Amino acid sequence: MTIPRPDILYLGEAVPTNTVWGFSPKAEEQPQVYIDEMMSALFIQPDDSFDHPEMRDDLELDTLVDKAFEPDYSKEFVRKAFASAPTRREVILDRQQTLETLFQNPEERRRVGEVAQSINGIVKTLLDIDKQKRLRNFAYTGGLLAAEVTLLSGYVDVVNSLCGLPESSEALRQLGNFGRAVKESDNFRELEQYSNAFRNRYTFTLEVAVDAVGAVTGMNIVGIDESGRFTKRGLVQNLQGRKVLGRLGVDDYGIVAQAIDKIVNKNLKQISETSFLLGPLDFYLSALNFYDQMEAKGVELTLPEITAMEERATFVPGVRNPLLLYKKGESKIERGSDIVPNDVSYDDKRRVRIISGPNSGGKTVYIKAAGIATVLAQNGMKIPAQVDGQPCRMSVVDGLYTVFVSREETTADAGGQLEYQAKQVKGVLKKITPYSLVLFDEIGRGTSEDEGTEFCFDNIIHPLALSSEGPIGSAAYFSTHLHHFAERADPVDGVENFQAEIVRGEGEQLTPTYRIVSGRAGKSYAKLVEGRVGLGIENVDGLIRERREKGTL
Repeated sequence: MTIPRPDILYLGEAVPTNTVWGFSPKAEEQPQVYIDEMMSALFIQPDDSFDHPEMRDDLELDTLVDKAFEPDYSKEFVRKAFASAPTRREVILDRQQTLETLFQNPEERRRVGEVAQSINGIVKTLLDIDKQKRLRNFAYTGGLLAAEVTLLSGYVDVVNSLCGLPESSEALRQLGNFGRAVKESDNFRELEQYSNAFRNRYTFTLEVAVDAVGAVTGMNIVGIDESGRFTKRGLVQNLQGRKVLGRLGVDDYGIVAQAIDKIVNKNLKQISETSFLLGPLDFYLSALNFYDQMEAKGVELTLPEITAMEERATFVPGVRNPLLLYKKGESKIERGSDIVPNDVSYDDKRRVRIISGPNSGGKTVYIKAAGIATVLAQNGMKIPAQVDGQPCRMSVVDGLYTVFVSREETTADAGGQLEYQAKQVKGVLKKITPYSLVLFDEIGRGTSEDEGTEFCFDNIIHPLALSSEGPIGSAAYFSTHLHHFAERADPVDGVENFQAEIVRGEGEQLTPTYRIVSGRAGKSYAKLVEGRVGLGIENVDGLIRERREKGTL
């Protein structure tokens, strides 16, 4: 019977995968990629988790994982798990406790890292063993023996290490219990005995069965002499037996390899089952890598207080968007202090925040920061927030949904920008509840301002806050250029207007501060965009003059 590995990410029921590792051409060409593909293919997203594929792309979560988490073993698994943040408060709190235990105790973190490294080695050895068997048509050789002894030794070490992990969280406790359950099984006791014998080079006594034509039909290890020492000539103690095997042309190493192979095959399902802990362990280790990177880049992290979903309230001061540290073209942003922090908040009475203002003012960066903070928090992680002694609380949300125009599909089949947006909005309205968070970015673009305003008011503000059927009441952030929309929504109960702050410098130059402040923008500051790009009447006249002087016009 296979002892199922625990679900240390979602704390669900442990169910055996009944999958074993096998060789493939890709395993030889790109072993780590093959391991990741196998691991991520076995990822099963639970019902109580974020389930909105567009959110993963809109918030650029893969970029964050690749650049800031830097998983060592199973990148796609970590990507999937991160985007599938749990929505059960007890699971989130347990992840917090697990990560804090490992973060505060470098020795425990090191041990978990060594377990993951050993499991990765075990998987590669399993692939190598299967490859050797296929290429040699199941010939039992010294190379196979060495690989299988290495496998057993590594597996024994992993199980023993799991048994010694701290029990400060449910996930860590389940890991320890799993290790102890495996260790106490009869199969493991036998396996551990043989592994220790090989490590100490004890002498083995084998029983070999030979048929009438001299072919070996079976063998078993029947004794281990701890007083003797393992040598090639001492592999088989019975000299008469050795002579018989010699006449049959049977290699001593081949006999022992065949005996050890029987032990490996007997434990193969359990070894494979244990190896599939690699993805979840890599998730926790990658989250700690994120902490390290943020600290190195001077980004202050805060562990938020996670409150019940029913409270429907969040207040996080000084949130920063960590993506800015990794985005191409953002060469000036190298430290956390270079990222302007903003507050993220909503409660039962103020559920919808509309942010208006010009391009490049920070609206989209802000709502992405709010979304990323939510994903991090519900994965049990610290968030990039500079609280300066203020409370930092986040209610659990049952889903995080996004509708971003940056993902527009404007093919003929899609029916144009607005129709594509409409389909996305309708899809979200079919899923959200009063406990959800929705992020809308520039919805209503692709038509006139009046039509865009009407579309957004009727299909977003109305169902969230005004419907005669009972408003849904989800929390929402909405970045927009539609100033008429911001004005029309202003008197609606539960709606707040904010704007990307613009200040006037010397010579009436307009400059964004990237702060999101109360109020609504009265205009889109086209002059700001002109100045940034180098347009405007004077610049355009200068461009024409320069081209005429050069003879290009």
